[in-house]
Amino acid sequence: MERNVIVNDTYNTIVLETEHLDTDEVMEIERTLEEQLASGIQCIIINLRNVENITPAAGHYFEKFHNQFYNQGCSLVFAEPSENVHKRLKQEQLHLIINLSPTMEEAIDIISMEILERDLMNED
Repeated sequence: MERNVIVNDTYNTIVLETEHLDTDEVMEIERTLEEQLASGIQCIIINLRNVENITPAAGHYFEKFHNQFYNQGCSLVFAEPSENVHKRLKQEQLHLIINLSPTMEEAIDIISMEILERDLMNED
């Protein structure tokens, strides 16, 4: 599965270049996320704008990724899901668990707020 990593000052964006996500593709995403974490990147946005379909199993991997990031004090946001992907994630109730943003701007806001929150919590 092709994906592009866009590097920014406070976060990286992984743009998925596939129309269909199943377990095999999600395993590739997991490797990319592990590489990002190992290199010290703490905030990642996964841009779903090109994804038209997602299997339920793949969607549940999003929950796993979310939990891994937050257990390590990091941030992960899924941005720009298509209508089909958003519908599937809602069917699986995952929209209540993961950070899901309709736009990149909102995803960046979520990342910024979580960075601020962590900074404030670390001051105590």
